[in-house]
Amino acid sequence: MRPLPPPRSGSALIIVLWVMVVLSSIALALAYHTRLDVKMAGYQVQRQQARSLARAGLTRALVILRDDLLKDNDLLDKTDDDLVPVDNEDKGFKYDAYAEGWGNNPDLLTDVEYGDGAFTVQIEDLSDKLNLNAAWVTVEILSRLLQQLGNSEEDSQKLAALIVDWRDPDPNASDAGDHRRGDNSTEDAYWNPDQDPRDIEAGGPQFVLKNAFFDSMEEVLLLLDKLQLPHSILYGEDSNRNGKLDPNEDDGDETPPGDNADGELQRGMMDYCTVMGAGMVNLNTIKKECLEAMLFPFLGDSAEHVAENIDEYRRGNDGDFGTDDDRFFREINNNDNDDMDLLNITGVDPQVAANLKRMGNVSSPRFLIRSTGMVRDVRYTITAVVGRSFLPEEQLGRDPLDQTKVVDLDALSLREKEQVRFIFERYEDH
Repeated sequence: MRPLPPPRSGSALIIVLWVMVVLSSIALALAYHTRLDVKMAGYQVQRQQARSLARAGLTRALVILRDDLLKDNDLLDKTDDDLVPVDNEDKGFKYDAYAEGWGNNPDLLTDVEYGDGAFTVQIEDLSDKLNLNAAWVTVEILSRLLQQLGNSEEDSQKLAALIVDWRDPDPNASDAGDHRRGDNSTEDAYWNPDQDPRDIEAGGPQFVLKNAFFDSMEEVLLLLDKLQLPHSILYGEDSNRNGKLDPNEDDGDETPPGDNADGELQRGMMDYCTVMGAGMVNLNTIKKECLEAMLFPFLGDSAEHVAENIDEYRRGNDGDFGTDDDRFFREINNNDNDDMDLLNITGVDPQVAANLKRMGNVSSPRFLIRSTGMVRDVRYTITAVVGRSFLPEEQLGRDPLDQTKVVDLDALSLREKEQVRFIFERYEDH
């Protein structure tokens, strides 16, 4: 009889080792996921803190804009904690300029620390742009602006004509700078050159014009696609709209978007045009390029020089906007009799001044607020477009549908007694 083999203790050891390997792997995986959960929880906390800071910045911007309008209506008294500086010589003049509290207030709007984070707020006057929906913004004005942004005369003329035909209600084609306008005078025929006019009449055009106001600047993309023009005409090189020149926006054609790799951020229509508001520009803040385009129809090539003179005059001796030596217009007709008058600028005669006053004034009803909260490496941005208006005291408590109905002012809430009203026309929270 053969003896039994000795027990194989090595096999048991191998099994134990494998069990330890499996358990260690599970433990490591659990530890990894636990760390990840802790990190995500921390990120969510910081993100919520950053969001709260962004909301705080937005609120501060609204308070500054409110106090600015109260000052303009001589209702803001000077105190030690003013958010908006009050100058007795300045009170009662309804104007907006970069040198005011909303445009130049870094201590209250830039890197404002609170708790573990900070917020930064930018307030932008939307009346510093040309309104694509304004009737006075003609093909000639738009074409000149587009050429200043680096587009060819032919492309600029065609896009400008299509913008006007897109928004206006009439059926007549605008001058796009080529002979076809004389052959096909209607918009539908002109912008559908490959379609038989009889087919257009029977079934409608393939490319349908809106014949109504633009609802957003992004509608311009439809027109660029129609003309087979690049989207960079609208966005410039700033494809992500962060206002900075990112590496992919300065590397030529290596990565999208296409750019000229010159180290400078080339801006597009988005920075010079808007579709919000009534159409009047603010002559205190309107961009120089827009000024030149506005002046071009009646000054021709001299428009560039006159626009530069106006811009230099507004900036003051230091050449910067938003500083103490800025020259701004408190009254469109200089009724305050101060030294800040359009007619003091070289190249601006009474006729030029009259044309500018037809297109602009000196105040702004609409602002873009961009507030960013920051906690460590986490950022949260709120973007809002607000319309600002003033309600005289005699209008408080009146029924907007029946002005004869008046409520006792003492019965109104603090909110109902507020004379400065804001309407949020756009709100992006991300």
